[in-house]
Amino acid sequence: MENPIFENAKPFSKLFFLIFIIFSSLLIVLIFSLLISIPVFGIEFGNLNSFLDIRNPDNLGFMKFMQIMQSISIFIIPPIIAAYIFSKNFREFLFINKKLNFVNILSVVLIIILSIPIINLFAEINSSLKLPQSLLWLENYMKSAEESAKETTELFLNVKTVPGLLLNLFMVALIPAIGEELLFRGILLKLFADWTKNFHVAIIISAFIFSFIHFQFYGFLPRLLMGILFGYFVFWSKNLWLSMIAHFVNNAIGVIVFFIYFGMPEMDKIEKAGVNYGEYTLLPISFLIAGLLIYIFYKNNKKIEINSVEQKS
Repeated sequence: MENPIFENAKPFSKLFFLIFIIFSSLLIVLIFSLLISIPVFGIEFGNLNSFLDIRNPDNLGFMKFMQIMQSISIFIIPPIIAAYIFSKNFREFLFINKKLNFVNILSVVLIIILSIPIINLFAEINSSLKLPQSLLWLENYMKSAEESAKETTELFLNVKTVPGLLLNLFMVALIPAIGEELLFRGILLKLFADWTKNFHVAIIISAFIFSFIHFQFYGFLPRLLMGILFGYFVFWSKNLWLSMIAHFVNNAIGVIVFFIYFGMPEMDKIEKAGVNYGEYTLLPISFLIAGLLIYIFYKNNKKIEINSVEQKS
């Protein structure tokens, strides 16, 4: 776009308009999705509540369709529209204008896999946190919401066929990896960096919002950690594709583990790898190797940046 409408607007104004785009997109796509659902799923508006009962297996197709459309309407459409009216080069604005290289791809994949024990540790710490007695009502509410979210997730992911697995990978891993990175590390990270004039602060703020917006408070700390890690992948490489890959790998591991081990004792062992009794060496090894890979990733991209500057000059 030659003269973007909001190119010179203040970060706060851009943020406000982004929120407007999100709500508008959600409303339009929701109406569109429901209209499509009438012939496809036999939805009756007068009896819509009965189709929202996720415990009814007959409703899972409709619920998954609505979940996918909701994710697209909130996380994919708004960032693209916003970047298009915020910048003359929306691909550069979103950090999706650079090519990938094998070393960076391999690095982020290995970092995510090797960080699993560390993430599990933060999840264990998070689950043990207690609120003051005066806020017991809030703690009970959060636990209830967490259990409800867990039940919904299990109903969504509990499939026995490969096509069902592929659909879950698309819904839970691919769409969120693309959309959430476009929104949180593509748009919000840049807006907060422009606002605070500090990329490190922007990474933490965007990661905080990323974790909070999931409304799963007993998973807040591990998700915050992942958000910070994704933010630094983008900050060091200036390439959003890498955080998308890392995000996809993280989510895909969960979907695949659930598909293979749900209902088995191995499921709990994998979810607590590194914090299980007797696994005292796994965490230090995870910290050491993941930390080393993060440092190598940083140095490699610093070298790429320096070579790029030298070539331009």
